[in-house]
Parts: sequence; structure tokens; C-alpha cells
Amino acid sequence: MSTSRSAHGDGRVVSIDALRGLAVLGILLMNVVSFGLPDPAYFNITNDGGDGLLDRAVGLLGEVLIDQKMMGLFSALFGASIVLFIDRVGARRRHPIVLSCWRNLLLLVIGLVHASFWEGDVLITYALCSPILLLVRKLRGRTLVALGAFCMTLTAASGPLAQMILNSSGGAGQLGWYWFDQDLDAAPVVVTFFVTDSFLRALGMMLIGIAMYRSGVLDGSRSHEWYRRAAIAGLGTGIPLTVAGVVWIGATGHSWRHALASNAPTTLATAPMVIGLVSTVMLLLHRRPKSLDRLVPVGRMALTNYLSQTAIALFVLQEVFTRGEFDRAELLLFTFAVWALQIIWSQWWLAHFTQGPTEWLWRVATYLRWTPIRR
Repeated sequence: MSTSRSAHGDGRVVSIDALRGLAVLGILLMNVVSFGLPDPAYFNITNDGGDGLLDRAVGLLGEVLIDQKMMGLFSALFGASIVLFIDRVGARRRHPIVLSCWRNLLLLVIGLVHASFWEGDVLITYALCSPILLLVRKLRGRTLVALGAFCMTLTAASGPLAQMILNSSGGAGQLGWYWFDQDLDAAPVVVTFFVTDSFLRALGMMLIGIAMYRSGVLDGSRSHEWYRRAAIAGLGTGIPLTVAGVVWIGATGHSWRHALASNAPTTLATAPMVIGLVSTVMLLLHRRPKSLDRLVPVGRMALTNYLSQTAIALFVLQEVFTRGEFDRAELLLFTFAVWALQIIWSQWWLAHFTQGPTEWLWRVATYLRWTPIRR
């Protein structure tokens, strides 16, 4: 397999860039719902977004194949990038930990600016998780996987627990913006669940991501047979679990009494699905090393592309048009158009420049040293 290291000699792992490109494009499939529809539509597919068969199919496929999975992949790759940065910088500089802390402090600032435009930002969570990752990065792979699985299990259990508290303490209105109306406040138990769930899911997948990087899963070092078995096991476990969660909430008529609890199967499915997805990509790269070349530039500019998705979507879906004007199927077409734009512009940009514009600014601020960006 011809992934491993970049031909530019910059120490980049091409397979990780391809996976990161897939993740950042995939994330838009769910984020576009938040950009283009009222807040509850993200969590409750019966809340706006169209009642037609096609719109419902788009919503259900998003729940099964995309929701939490692409963010889980993105989180796993962020965990890997923390260790990759330490390894690369530590080989030529002193105090790589200090530099990493400064780098992630800058990421926090970027996230805060991003969040001032859109509350769905994940960079703040990633930056806050980074000190924990630095502390545990040298643990054995099995220990990291166990810790990651514990985080995922804990947050999966928090949904039913929060649901019990919610069901015993009041009516449906307590779900507020989460399930019914973006202009309604949610009860503290709902907000607490939402925040802790987001943090623990991200942290859990980051820990698993470090283990995957250390064990050679992410750079294509495992055998074809290993990836084949991992793909079958991961997808074979993750897809039925996710379907179970979708069937659960659907069988109740999307009742508010199951809104939080029904997340549990999908959360438990995230890690197996990510492992299955990574393994599937690696199998494809084993057979056809050039097959995902278009994703590599997108992944090398993942931060720029992630932020530009917000800028494009907010402008088009909330300024040019009105939020809620499009249904889910139409938002899917919008997503495809943004994908095409980002694939084309990432290839063009990196043909002329060494890094994406945001990545370059982040690097200059990290090292406090001017670096030429033109090739």
C-alpha cells in the first residue's frame, strides 16, 4: 500500500489525510440540518424538514450512517493528530508538550470565534479534551481502548438516566429546543445531558483514535485480512445497533418520553462503525491506492474546509434564503454542491500553496515564526 508518508517529505500520513477529508465532508451531511432547519430537526427527524417519502428516507439514512459516525471519525483523527504532532515535533524540538498546549490553546480561540457565528462548533470541545490526551497518550493501546469504551458506555447510559429524571419531573415542554421548538428553553437535565454527551463521545473516540494510530490501523500497516475482519465486525455490529435506536424511537412515534434514552444504541454503535469505516477505506486503499486521492487535499485543509462550510451555509441558507425554506432532500443537494466546491478548491489551493489558509495561520501562530506559504 502506498499511503504511509507524503511525497512532499512533510511527515504527513496520506491515509489519515484521506480519512480526515472523508470525515470533514461527511460532517456537513448532519451539520447542514442545523444550518438549514430549526434546531430540533437535528435530533427529531419528524420536526420540520419535509414529510415526503424522500425527505424521510434522507433523514433515516442520516441517522443510521452519518449521525455521530463522521464526528466520531473526526474525533478519532484528532486524537491521532495530537500524538502525531508530539512525535513529529519531539524529533527536532525541545518541549513538544508545551508547544502542543499552546497550539491547542490557539485552537480554542479559533473555536470560540467560530462559535460566535454558529453554536454547533466542535473545536472548543476538542481543545478542552487535548490536555487529557496529552496526559494519557503513552498508555498501552488496550488501556486507551478500554478508557475510550468506558467513556462511550458512560454517555450511552446517561441518556436513559436523564430520560428517567425528565419523565418523572414534568412534561414534554422540558425538552424545549432539543425536541420541539428552538425558541423554548430546555430543562437543566437536558442541557447537562447534551453537554456531557458531546464531551464524553468526543473524548472516548479520541482515546480510541490514539490507540488506532499507535497500533498502525490508521496508516495502513495492518494486513488486508485484518482490515477485512475489522470492517465486517465493525459495520456488522454498528449498523444493527444504530438501526435498533432508530426503530426504538420510531416505534414510539418519536415520543418525547424516549427522546434521550433512544440515543443509547447509536452511541454504542459509534466506535464499531468508525472502526468498520476506517477498515473499509484501508481495504480500498490496499486495492487501489489512488482511489481516494481527491479526499487527500480536502483532509489536508480540514480546518479551513470545516470553517468554510459554516461560512457558506450560514450565508446561503440563512442570509440569501430563509432558514427552514428547504427540506432535507434539497439540503442534501446543497451539501453535494459544497462538496464539489471544496474538492475542487482544495486541489487548486494545494497545487499553489503548501497549506490551507487557516492551517497556515495556525502554524505561524503556533511557532511564532513566519513561514512561506507559496510553493
